[in-house]
Amino acid sequence: MSTCLTTTSATLTISSPSQLASPTPSTFVKRNGTRLTLDGVDFKAVGPNIYWLGLDENVVPNPSWPLRERVLEVMAVASVMGATTIRSTTLGVSYGTSLSVQPSLGTTNEAAFASIDWAVWAAKSYGLRLIIPVTDQYDYYVSSQYHGGIPTFLRFRNLSASSPSDYGPFYDLSSDVYSDFKNYITTLLTHRSNITGLTLAEEPTILAFETGNELGGWGGNASPPPIAWVTAIADYLKVLAPNTLVLSGTYGVRSSELAIESVDI
Repeated sequence: MSTCLTTTSATLTISSPSQLASPTPSTFVKRNGTRLTLDGVDFKAVGPNIYWLGLDENVVPNPSWPLRERVLEVMAVASVMGATTIRSTTLGVSYGTSLSVQPSLGTTNEAAFASIDWAVWAAKSYGLRLIIPVTDQYDYYVSSQYHGGIPTFLRFRNLSASSPSDYGPFYDLSSDVYSDFKNYITTLLTHRSNITGLTLAEEPTILAFETGNELGGWGGNASPPPIAWVTAIADYLKVLAPNTLVLSGTYGVRSSELAIESVDI
């Protein structure tokens, strides 16, 4: 499959990741004080948010696992445009539908990992890093609930999920809902790719696992996560993936999170 990129002066045809001078990620991006570094050199995370790499609602039928050619094409475009990093919600938020990693409470759909494995391999091939959120503030696409979020875990336990004011059980460290979420994270991070042979926890292509997407909602005032929850989830991500950075998914910047050692960004 070839990707043709037209500029004002020429057309560049890319038929293989090897045409791009981007080294395959083999070492982890690290935090050094207030800087990110890669092999001792400053690293800048620049690039698009391509949320549909794991599950795509832009196609028919909706949703579907994305075509491999479509994933390769968008990776090629991002790389040529100078991206170093891609953020993709559906590589980590995948629960509540028949095509999800976790279709229902306590179940695992191994087939759903194929699109995740492919996207990670494609990013690796193009020398790109990935940021992967593990939950979502919002109940996107309610008619199909195509990728899931905090409300999905509440519904798994037959709890109200009509508004962020219902999110208490998700953030309660002693609740079954919290345990369910931790179990999902374990399933996600310990899955071993059939392509690379690595788990997501072992994969240097992953720049960071993000605690969630816009937690607290637009403006950060819609039931933001308690500091105790942010700390516990960040700590747990570090237990499973000690070499991977953790990005706070809270909307905005809260000074109270700056002191959490396990939160890198």
